[in-house]
Amino acid sequence: MFHDESVGVKKLNVFVVKLVIKKDGFGYDSSAKNRNRLGLFADWAAPGHTDSSPLSNKNSTLPDIAVLLTGSCNSGIAVLGSTCGGKFGMTVNNDMGLASAIIIAHETAHT
Repeated sequence: MFHDESVGVKKLNVFVVKLVIKKDGFGYDSSAKNRNRLGLFADWAAPGHTDSSPLSNKNSTLPDIAVLLTGSCNSGIAVLGSTCGGKFGMTVNNDMGLASAIIIAHETAHT
């Protein structure tokens, strides 16, 4: 998706540096708004929260963007301009199998 002609001249390479499967959730229920999910996900990913968080000082390969896939949200949401502004990019995306790639690409572009 990031190399499609419609993207333009600049192409983006995506590398997965860490995969965390978190079964105990982030403290929201299925009725939570995407903005609330994004905030709780950002809190979890923040430096010093846990050793498994993406921004932990113990993580030798810090990512630029954290992507949350969840089965109970509509579409996706991102922190607009976060990566380009020198901050850590965050997205929350609906897990729809392979179709999730389109949502992740779209939300990542917003960061």
